[in-house]
Amino acid sequence: MAAEWPETFTIKARRDDGPSWEQYNPTLKQGEPGFEIDTGLLKFGDGITPWNELPYTTTSFYSATSSHRLDLDGRIPGARRHTMAGNTTVTLEAPPAGHAVRIDIVLEQDDDGERTVTWPGDIRWIDGAAPVAKTGEGAITVVELQWIGEWIGRTVGTAD
Repeated sequence: MAAEWPETFTIKARRDDGPSWEQYNPTLKQGEPGFEIDTGLLKFGDGITPWNELPYTTTSFYSATSSHRLDLDGRIPGARRHTMAGNTTVTLEAPPAGHAVRIDIVLEQDDDGERTVTWPGDIRWIDGAAPVAKTGEGAITVVELQWIGEWIGRTVGTAD
């Protein structure tokens, strides 16, 4: 006879804030989850790699920002929507060695519609040059970045 499941049970993951994880840098057991309570992000251990070198686990991460800066963390794949509240400077941090990452970016013009974007100089653009943000109120520019030992980027498209 098979054992019956209890009506309720609790599963707990190791959890702490990002700075504490980074400071202690533990090695999680294979398959063991580690949760950052301040960011809502999750990593899974492999029994070998210390916390600071593990990639965040996500297949879909979405964040919306609105400012003069767009700071991208290469450890966190997924989509970002950014309303350009001024001329925007993008910063980009590389992920840990040995990890591949894709980040999709939607840049949206605010009511001014004439904002520009400045990209980091270490991105290799497939089209040969960094994308220029489409102008016009509410216009969008979609950009894809991939880390494969270096950042590779391309413009996916634009819309009014």
